[in-house]
Amino acid sequence: SSHCYRWACANAVKPEEPASGQILVRRSIATRRRRCIRCSLQCSAIVRRLQHSTHMSSHRIWMGDSPGQHYNADTELCETGQCSEFTPCTEKGQKVDNDIYKSYYAYCNATGEPTYIQKCPGTYQLNVTSQSCEPICQEEGVLQDVQDCTKYYKCQYIYIDDETKFLIRELLDCPANTGFDPNNYICVSLTEYPDCKTELEEKKRTGLVKDET
Repeated sequence: SSHCYRWACANAVKPEEPASGQILVRRSIATRRRRCIRCSLQCSAIVRRLQHSTHMSSHRIWMGDSPGQHYNADTELCETGQCSEFTPCTEKGQKVDNDIYKSYYAYCNATGEPTYIQKCPGTYQLNVTSQSCEPICQEEGVLQDVQDCTKYYKCQYIYIDDETKFLIRELLDCPANTGFDPNNYICVSLTEYPDCKTELEEKKRTGLVKDET
C-alpha cells in the first residue's frame, strides 16, 4: 500500500506513462476514491494526500516539481506559478491555513507537520482564531451563506476618517421566492436555481423554516 510521509511518497507505484501533454488519472477499486496526477513527464514527483470533506475521500496527487509548475487544487490542473504553503504548525491537532488556496486547511500532526487537508464549504475560509470555517471578507462584495441559500453576506468598508476604514460583514435576505446564486453573485428566481428550491422545500417539510404559502 502507499502512504505519505513528509510530503514524500513511500512505497508508491509509479503510474504508467501517459501520452505527451496528457494528465494521467487513476482510480483505485477501494472504497475511497484516489487520483494520481502527474504534472510533468520530465521531472521527479512527490505525492500529497488530500482529504476533501465534501466527499470524505482520500486523494493522492502525483505532482511534478519542475520549476514554475504547481498543482491547482481548485481546478485539478497543473499550472504555472509557485507552490502553496501552509502556515507552520505550533501544536498537535491545530488547523492551519494555506497561503494561496484560502478555502483549504490542514490538521497538524504530533511531529508538527500539516497532514490531512480539508476544504471549507463553498467560499468559506478557515478562521485561525476560532478554528472554524467562516465567511471571511477580503474585499467589498458579496459572499454566499452555505447554511441558507436564500441569504448572503455583504462585505463593505466603514470609514472612520480619511485614513481609517474597517471591512464589515452583514447578513442579508434575498427577496421572496429567490435564492443567492454563488456563481453569479446575485439573487435569482428559485425556478432558475432548482438546488435552492429543493433545499428550501426540505427545510419547510422538516419545520426548519416556516411555510408561508
